[in-house]
Parts: sequence; C-alpha cells; structure tokens
Amino acid sequence: MTQQTQREPKPQFLEHACDSTRILSKKRELYDIKERVAIEKESFDRKSLILQQKEDELAKRELDFQSKLALFDASNKESAAKETELKRRLADEVKICQDLDKEAAALTQAFKERQVELEKLKDLAAKHKIFLDLVGPSKTSDVVDRNESLEQNKARMAPESG
Repeated sequence: MTQQTQREPKPQFLEHACDSTRILSKKRELYDIKERVAIEKESFDRKSLILQQKEDELAKRELDFQSKLALFDASNKESAAKETELKRRLADEVKICQDLDKEAAALTQAFKERQVELEKLKDLAAKHKIFLDLVGPSKTSDVVDRNESLEQNKARMAPESG
C-alpha cells in the first residue's frame, strides 16, 4: 500500500484550494494527530503506572509469601524434629514399660515361690513345735548332739571307704 491509500481521502474542496490552505489543513491534521498521540500517550502512561503498581503489589505479596513460606518451612522442620523426638521417647517408654512388666511378672513369680516356701516353713515350724512338745527341751539337745556325732562319724568313714 502506498502512503496515499493509507491516509484519509482528501476532502474535495481542497483540490481547488491554494497551497497555503492546504498547508494549514495539513497542519491541522498534524495537530489532531499529535493530540491523539498525546491522549494515547497519557492513557498509556496511566496504564503503565497502574501496571507498575500492580507489579509492585505482586512483588510485595510474593516477598510476604516467601517470608511466610520460610517461617512455615522452619516451623514444619521444627515440628518434624519434635515429632521424631517424641516418637523416640515413646519407643523408649514402651520398652521401659515392657521391661517393667517382665520384671513385675518375675517378681510376682518370685513372690509366689516365697509364699510357698513360707507355707512350708510355717508347716515345718508347726511340726517342730509339736516335736519339741513331745520330746521336751532337755531331750532336744541330746538329739542334736547325737546328730552331730553321727555326722562326724559319717565324715570320718567316708574317706576310709573311698
């Protein structure tokens, strides 16, 4: 396309006008174009300013978001560390409880065995009391002495027979 086809068509009355009128008409066109360009430039500047403000706001939001994200990440890591520590402590406590349960079971068993032994000793003590009542205190020392001499004789005879 040529420049003439791109321009607005010339008004019919300017074809017969003098050069100064045509120049004035061109100046008027140039002035109108400059005015439109100035208006468009002003509109563009306003839109650029708004865009810059939005970009600044977004940058501020992004900084705020990054800051909060860093805090969250640090908090999350701290929570994870605490959780790991609590799990470790819980495992230790469970192990301690299991060990204490085993120890309690062993102590309970030992207690039952001691109760059985105590009952046997009580029974033996009762029988001993009956024995003492039957034999008497003076005869008891004789029986103990005899038992000791029997034990000594056994001890002497054991090396001779061996």
